[in-house]
Amino acid sequence: MRLNALWVEGDLSYMEQLCLLSALDVGHKVTLWTYGEVTGVPRGVEVADAHVVMPRSMIVEGGKREKRVDVGSDFFRLMLMRTGYGCYIDCDMLLLKPIPDMPYIFGLEEPDQLCNAVLRLPPNCEIIEDIFNMVEGTVILPWWSRSRKLKQHLRALVGKDKKIGDVHRTSYGPTALTYFAKKYDLMRHALPNEAFYPNHPSCAADIFHHASLVEAKIKPNTIAVHLWHNEVKGYKHRIPIIPGTFLHKHCSRLGVDVAQPIGSVRRQDLRESGQAQAVLR
Repeated sequence: MRLNALWVEGDLSYMEQLCLLSALDVGHKVTLWTYGEVTGVPRGVEVADAHVVMPRSMIVEGGKREKRVDVGSDFFRLMLMRTGYGCYIDCDMLLLKPIPDMPYIFGLEEPDQLCNAVLRLPPNCEIIEDIFNMVEGTVILPWWSRSRKLKQHLRALVGKDKKIGDVHRTSYGPTALTYFAKKYDLMRHALPNEAFYPNHPSCAADIFHHASLVEAKIKPNTIAVHLWHNEVKGYKHRIPIIPGTFLHKHCSRLGVDVAQPIGSVRRQDLRESGQAQAVLR
């Protein structure tokens, strides 16, 4: 089964390289869709023009650039589904096994909350159309309270309504996926959290610690480990990948070069990110 990923432009770090290689390693074909030049693409990964799937203008208006990219990538993966390209994975999904070829592929992050870092929906799935309908006209999210919807309508009358990029960055991704999966009785297709998300985002920094911390959470039915790029992006380039850590083990296994300039790392940064024991020893 072919997997699709998105990287808007710029360099792939060791983390993205590792995850794309892991998909190839378990037997998947991988297409990396881009809007600009991308460097560091692993051999074997096919690069394709993302404009074919969705115009770059749909990266959305309003909000900070990071949020616009996050929301835009949520739309992009849905456009992939709608046009029949198949399964999507984020570039921070480390695959341990092949993803089963099924019409519905998504997993629980929390007991009652889906994540869309791995996603496949049939092209005619109601969820896809309902999410795109949410961006037509004034932004009104269906799970908002009546009073909040009314406030947004009133703000729109004077041109002060919230835009797509101003709402929470998960609104068009995990939150919408969960809402509509419940609406259409599709939660029964959800894989348990240990399938794709055995390492909770609150424990994202565990990948920089001894491998056993993450491995203890991996179960026989675990397919992948989400490395939670958003949670570690503030320091993933500044912390050395120490032998014995989960990241080092898998980078070594797949031949990913983790040599990188560390620069100045403050002890406070490391304590705040949960890395003090891994680096300051």
